Amino acid sequence: MTTRNKIMSDLNQGLGALVWWDLGDTLTTPDDMRHILQTEGITDIKVPDIDPIQGAKTAAREWTQGRGNADRYRADVSYLEAGREIEVGILKLTQVTDKEVAWKQVDSCTFKVDTGMWSSTNPASREVQSFLRRAITRQTYLDHSWVRPHLVQGLLKKAASFRLRRRGGMEFVPMNNIAEVERLQNVVERLGNSEFNIGIMADTEGARKSVGKAAHSSVMDDVESLIETLEAWEGGDRKPRASSLKNTIEEFQSLRSRASLYKSTFEVTIDDLNDAIAVAEARALALVKAA
Repeated sequence: MTTRNKIMSDLNQGLGALVWWDLGDTLTTPDDMRHILQTEGITDIKVPDIDPIQGAKTAAREWTQGRGNADRYRADVSYLEAGREIEVGILKLTQVTDKEVAWKQVDSCTFKVDTGMWSSTNPASREVQSFLRRAITRQTYLDHSWVRPHLVQGLLKKAASFRLRRRGGMEFVPMNNIAEVERLQNVVERLGNSEFNIGIMADTEGARKSVGKAAHSSVMDDVESLIETLEAWEGGDRKPRASSLKNTIEEFQSLRSRASLYKSTFEVTIDDLNDAIAVAEARALALVKAA
């Protein structure tokens, strides 16, 4: 058997794939993200435009918290015209008396949505330049905070993946869904400054037992999370929105499908999972009838 044929044989006999990623330095414009998804044939992920006002607010919060600025400087946001113009004041912690310090504004930056431009009272200020770099980045690029939940986790969910550890860091994808994660790998690597790794796990008795246990726990964890949501709705003053209830019912259907897939793949017992899903689903349907 040639080396290549042996590799392909090992892949075909694998139990599934271990996947892990690093998105810490990911930056991509919405247009670039849309183009990459289109060329990979992924049509069910909607990429939003970036709200420049929200981007400015995010930058102000991050700039204040980052690099120790909170010790000496902070950025305060105020609206000059709701949704159209925003001012960010650069405040410095200043010694007022021997025993008193106070935050005093030393510079300000203004952003107008109509022009898409920033202006400032002191463009040469190191603090202004530092803040504006952060603001323009947040107004221009999607980062890991969008890519992880909407792209990576969204496509992994379609591939019936689950966490191998409750604290995260590594997920498992059944062998029959490998094509989905390979497409995801192509997308992530095209973003630049990003990694998505795939490792095939051999189909051994020990691996099947360990992964099957994690698969079972992942479904039960998700059922319990949905039950917490139902309990909040049942005990709340406000009725849940019809769309939220619809999504929850669909989640139970998805969990039932996952449990069935894991049973056939890993030979795990799922009677307790089906019972838990059925009880929780009944509670959700009762809320639907009461809505």
